[in-house]
Amino acid sequence: MDFFVDSDLDKAKLVMQYRTSSNFDHIYFSSNECLKNIFSQFDFKEKDILTVLGSGDQAFYFYDSNAKSVDIFDINKLAFYYYFLRMWVVKYMNSFYLPIGFTTYYIFRLIELVKPTSKDEYNALEFWKKYALLFENNNHLRINLFEDFDYSLPNKIENLKKIRKRILLNDNNMYNIDISSNFTLDKKYDVIYVSNISNWLDKDKFILYRDNLYNLLNDSGYVICANLSLNGPTSHEKEVFEKNFDYYDLPVEYCSKKDEFIAPGYFYIKKSE
Repeated sequence: MDFFVDSDLDKAKLVMQYRTSSNFDHIYFSSNECLKNIFSQFDFKEKDILTVLGSGDQAFYFYDSNAKSVDIFDINKLAFYYYFLRMWVVKYMNSFYLPIGFTTYYIFRLIELVKPTSKDEYNALEFWKKYALLFENNNHLRINLFEDFDYSLPNKIENLKKIRKRILLNDNNMYNIDISSNFTLDKKYDVIYVSNISNWLDKDKFILYRDNLYNLLNDSGYVICANLSLNGPTSHEKEVFEKNFDYYDLPVEYCSKKDEFIAPGYFYIKKSE
């Protein structure tokens, strides 16, 4: 993972002014998915996982699931800086989330406790130090860095023991990639969690997106998707995927994020060659 602290901070300033790009965009404070419902349908023990990073909730859920390995990817560079912030909150503050309405003073308190164990963590620490100094007297800009604030926080995990243990191992790979574009990874996975990425793809990207997922998966591996709308995947997505994957809806559940019973997501199982 390549961190360029000063230039990344300059791009973060632009994000706060709503001048975003594909790889520097607002951060999600928490997930807007029904993670508890989705994860309850699978057994991830001893599985090799690749998950979109997003708010970090997805990775933490996999840390809590006894997975063998958990690697993370995201197109948004700022998601990785936020991931370190959340790691430190778990490790040093014994909390799953940052406090609602946190201030730069909270960031100052937190980073004073951090003892980096890798180059990436050191760079993330430098980023948040400079961020806190820059916006010490401008706390309203803290809000502009985030997509939104979710005051319900339905995905909170109370027992942080497994999450903290995985954080201390510091053994995951981080990939700043667009999974619907060309890239090269050497590792294969049993499970790929893509959240609702497909809801944002142009039609012409679906074939490469599908092929990337297929090539990254072990035999009979599966792709888990979260619903962004009540309608699930589009007919175009299903048509593209049916060549290489079998499709399944997740059971209908009540999602606290929505006032309805819905299927919180769906998944594909890789077909044999």
